[in-house]
Amino acid sequence: MTHESIHIVQQNLSGSNTSKFPCWLREGSANVFGAFLAQEFYAADYERTKRDQMYAYSWGTSGVNVQGFTAAEWLKHLKDLEGNFSGGCDYVYRFAYGSGLLLSELLVADYGVASMVEFWRSFNDKSLRESFAAVYKTDLDKWYEEKAIPYLMSEYARIKR
Repeated sequence: MTHESIHIVQQNLSGSNTSKFPCWLREGSANVFGAFLAQEFYAADYERTKRDQMYAYSWGTSGVNVQGFTAAEWLKHLKDLEGNFSGGCDYVYRFAYGSGLLLSELLVADYGVASMVEFWRSFNDKSLRESFAAVYKTDLDKWYEEKAIPYLMSEYARIKR
C-alpha cells in the first residue's frame, strides 16, 4: 500500500508524466519511500525490505543474476531501465525494483528528500537527462559511472540473499 501511495504522489508532482520516468526511478523511488513509510508507520524492517527488493528480479523469468554484473553490464542494465516498456515498466523481469531502490536511496542520501521531489516535479517540462542535470547538477551517465554503479556493486556484494 505504501509503494502504491508513492506512485500517486509521483503522478501528481510530475503532472501525470511518470511515463517519462526511467523505470528504475518510478519503481525504485516508490520502493524506497514506501519502505520508509512502512518502517515509520508499521515498524517494518527497512533492511529486510531492501534485501527483498534487491533480489526481486529472481522472481522474474530473466534468468539473469545482477550480483555478478561488471560495471559495463550495470551501465547497459541501467540504460535499458530508462525506457517505459510500453507502460509495463519492467514488471515481468522486476529489474527496476531493487536497483531502482538503491539508486533512489543513493540520491536521497546524497541530495535529500526535497531534491527527489524536485526531480519528480521536473518531468512536467523536461526529459530525463535534462531533469537529472537540472536537479543534481551532473550528467546522468557520469553519475551512473562514478556514483551509482559503484554503489550498486557494493550493496549487492554486501547484502546477500
